[in-house]
Amino acid sequence: MINSGKNDVALPADRAFVLQFKRGVDNGGNQYAGRIEHIESGRVEFFYTTEDMCAKLKAILGQKKSNTTKSERKD
Repeated sequence: MINSGKNDVALPADRAFVLQFKRGVDNGGNQYAGRIEHIESGRVEFFYTTEDMCAKLKAILGQKKSNTTKSERKD
């Protein structure tokens, strides 16, 4: 985990993402398009609206949590 030191907030590496936005998208209406890459897994998802971006982030984080829970049950 990465520690910012400022407020002692831990930032887990397994929750790190790269967001890349496409050029020429009309963000005046708060609409963005691009891609999300989950650093730990390398999973890539494309998004076409702000809502889509948030939904895909939640889905990746939810899948990560689900996979962790399943692996804990096997132990």
